[in-house]
Amino acid sequence: MKLRLAHYQDSSHVLGPYLRSIIWVQGCLKNCPGCIAEESHDLNGREEDMSTIIKRIKAYPENEGITISGGEPFLQAQALCELVQEVKKDNKGVIVYSGYTYQELKHMNDPYVESLLSMIDLLIDGPYIQSLDMGEAGRGSSNQNFIYLTDRYKDSTYYQQERQSVIYTDGHKYILEGIPTTEVKLLFEAITGGKRQWKKT
Repeated sequence: MKLRLAHYQDSSHVLGPYLRSIIWVQGCLKNCPGCIAEESHDLNGREEDMSTIIKRIKAYPENEGITISGGEPFLQAQALCELVQEVKKDNKGVIVYSGYTYQELKHMNDPYVESLLSMIDLLIDGPYIQSLDMGEAGRGSSNQNFIYLTDRYKDSTYYQQERQSVIYTDGHKYILEGIPTTEVKLLFEAITGGKRQWKKT
């Protein structure tokens, strides 16, 4: 099976507690104004073999888990079920960002969506609403909810801290990872002219 992939980071601390593999999927129907991941909205994109992604995750056994963002992960629920099943064999934690609310996902009556939800430890749900961007850690706007589907991250203080993000370059372009503060957004816009860049791996 293949996954439409926008960006991948082998090990990062900016989208969840502890070190994590970060997967940004390609394709989203929400197109929220002000979204920092505009380049991931197009439903077409490069496809990566699932086996390749799984190998990359397993190459970093020190990572506590994975975070899946996008794009919209639940548009590729079937493929992600396969991925998360493999990750869970190594007792990794799974955090997923979705532009859909938890209630919307439950009402889809999609067996792959249901299966994926059953394997997630923490779901951060809801569309990004620019006017509700209060600079909180772990979420883009205050309407988004932390839905703890297991107890794995319930005691974590990560989401009580300040937002974390990083700007770096791969030698060809600048890349922004994480949920930036207003100051970081302005800095990134000054560097790049406002267009978020995705690392091509």
